[in-house]
Amino acid sequence: MTVACRWAGSDQPRMLRTHLADCEGTCPGCQPCPERHCGVCGREHVTVEGRGSDLTCVDCLRQCREDLQQVEELAALTPTEAVHRGINSEAAMLAGPTPDTPEQIEAFGHRNLARIGIDGKGLEVDERHPLWMLGTWEQLVRQHLDQPAPGEEKITIPGARAYLDRVLHVLAHDDWFAFEELARDARQCRARLEDVLHAGEREERGAPCHLCGRAHLVKAYGDEPADDRWTCPKCEQWFDEETYRSKVDGVYVQTADRLTASQIATTYRVPEGSVRAWASLGKVRRRGKDHLGRVLYDVADVVAKRDGVSA
Repeated sequence: MTVACRWAGSDQPRMLRTHLADCEGTCPGCQPCPERHCGVCGREHVTVEGRGSDLTCVDCLRQCREDLQQVEELAALTPTEAVHRGINSEAAMLAGPTPDTPEQIEAFGHRNLARIGIDGKGLEVDERHPLWMLGTWEQLVRQHLDQPAPGEEKITIPGARAYLDRVLHVLAHDDWFAFEELARDARQCRARLEDVLHAGEREERGAPCHLCGRAHLVKAYGDEPADDRWTCPKCEQWFDEETYRSKVDGVYVQTADRLTASQIATTYRVPEGSVRAWASLGKVRRRGKDHLGRVLYDVADVVAKRDGVSA
């Protein structure tokens, strides 16, 4: 019977609730878990060491397969969205061209390069572009499995996704393949497409409710900006935008997951120009607009970019 284990720290193995022989019994449990854990979530048990080659839990494998499928389906919607939003929109960037042949991808270098040169002037490649993400992973997987691409045709989103889907179960349990990186990239690419295509539709959390203090207020968008409401899921009190801002504006900018460039500059000391430039390069996600029509940017993305943390 598999027993539960707990997280004990990034530099420690997961621990059982039992104790080592020399432990005085005052800790939550110090005996290392003997089971192998999923390489993606790091939590679920997959096999006891030495009893098999399972490296990824069923849920994480299923989630990766679903993320890849969603990338294909959402990418197909970007051309229509680009028509509505214009040629300078993120939807247009995602619907536009990117290296699409094995030779181009091979010539452009490894997948972690932020800038790659085609004509010597430098071309910015968005690594979360669906074709770039799927195409580079198809190339890496084919090289890893020694499966040359059939013919010289261009790489396509449906073709790359279908190929990865066929070999995903093999990659998930391959000691020599970084499946967790593929799963991460698929998840991030899907999130990027969802943000671009459904800006404003995700739950937007604000400051803690100043009446009950038991939950963060959640924004509900109305047909007009004047109809927007901030509602507490616990006490069910709601506030219009003006009331919300007047009461909790200071708390809001400290806790919100999306802010304007000027709010980010004041709160997180990142110049407005840098925020906008990172967003135009796909390094920071745009998260809809506020009640005044100002673009909102993902705070976590900005802080990670500021601190030099890879997305």
